[in-house]
Amino acid sequence: MRGGVTSIAVALICGLMPALGPHVSAAASLPEPDDPGRLALVLDSSGSMKEPAPGGQSKIDAARAALGQVVDQLPDDAEVGVRVFGAKVFSREDVGACKDTQNVVPVGPLDREALKQAVADYRPYGETPIGRALQGAAKDLGTAPPGEPRTIVLLSDGEPTCKPDPCKVAEELAVQGIDLTINVVGLDVSGAARNALRCIARVGGGSYYDAQSADELATSLVKVSVRDLRGFVLNGDRVEGGKSLGTALPLEPGTYVDTSPRQGKPRYYLVDKPPGGGVSVFALVRPPRSEKAWHTALTVQLMTPEGDRCTYAFEQSFQVVGATPITSAGVEFSQFTPAMNDECRDVEQLVATVEVDAGVTDYRLQLGSHPAIVNADALPKAVSGDKEPWLANVRIPRRGPTTPVAGGVSPDDSPALSPGTTYTDTLLASEQLVYKIPVECRRSRDRNAAESRTDG
Repeated sequence: MRGGVTSIAVALICGLMPALGPHVSAAASLPEPDDPGRLALVLDSSGSMKEPAPGGQSKIDAARAALGQVVDQLPDDAEVGVRVFGAKVFSREDVGACKDTQNVVPVGPLDREALKQAVADYRPYGETPIGRALQGAAKDLGTAPPGEPRTIVLLSDGEPTCKPDPCKVAEELAVQGIDLTINVVGLDVSGAARNALRCIARVGGGSYYDAQSADELATSLVKVSVRDLRGFVLNGDRVEGGKSLGTALPLEPGTYVDTSPRQGKPRYYLVDKPPGGGVSVFALVRPPRSEKAWHTALTVQLMTPEGDRCTYAFEQSFQVVGATPITSAGVEFSQFTPAMNDECRDVEQLVATVEVDAGVTDYRLQLGSHPAIVNADALPKAVSGDKEPWLANVRIPRRGPTTPVAGGVSPDDSPALSPGTTYTDTLLASEQLVYKIPVECRRSRDRNAAESRTDG
């Protein structure tokens, strides 16, 4: 994995329901997601793309295969177009070689058939007028309202052969304040060509990826094409929690979306506690991309209606190179939880509070409850020893065919992974990715053993 590995978040679920924590509401309403943005793919059709790529096939064939996987994984609501350069004029000595760039699929609502046809028609031929192609791609994307992301993804295997200097063009586009990111994938490049492509990504506010094989090319292209088009999505019923203990909002177990007030001010929710049973609360937040705060702090707690604290959790995260990670925290109070106050065991209701120190932003709240467990002795004994028993059954697959995937930015937009398939993805510094992995849920042979209504 390139670009600095930090962490990978994986959602383990039954039936591929995107969830972290108990009692997910499958019929929850969908809040307005981030705008998916617009994407222009800029493809190198210069003659050098005829050359073999590492692994045997030609660079153009590797690019076609990778682009096909990109098209399959693009979000349905994205607006995407394709521009090529070096596709019509053979030599720099020929008229028009340094203006040889065409918009072959206009940027607009996703048309997979048109994109696949453009990939099929993709042929290596002429020169490498990258600067002119970047200027054309910016025009293809058009103007956009503030905050609506626009992305150029440049795929090239060579050094620019024409003016204007593409690094200067990228810098000019970046300072125009049009919320434009330029990501670059270099296919089997080195030396001056690699330096030129890295410069474009650096001044264009994007990421640069080296691809030395067909697998790496597919992984990198899927990553830079799909990632920036995915808006952060939180599923849940929209609510507004109370501003104090006395105004705590009564809620049933379920999944909700609320908005944090100004920093340092929690929201309050009132939930019934079954006699002798337990209550759980889980919160997840990621400030929007426009948020300037470098630090996110999340505090979740359970207390009595009189304000006696029962249990709490605190988590924090930090932005690195502009990436905003997910922050999550959760607690449960049950008959097995050490009580911070004896009053917590006797009350019929508990108050859950969520405090987000990252400005005004949406967060997901999950509340759960379960009755008292009456026969905990029927549970299996705790496993002892240094080695976890499940590790004995883990088999790392040998290197073979891989499928590129773009991890989600929240549990609610995470891609589902299939057993037996080897996937590749790439992490940026401070980035968190989320995947759905199917797991088999089994009840105990004795249905009365530790019977409860929790799903997590």
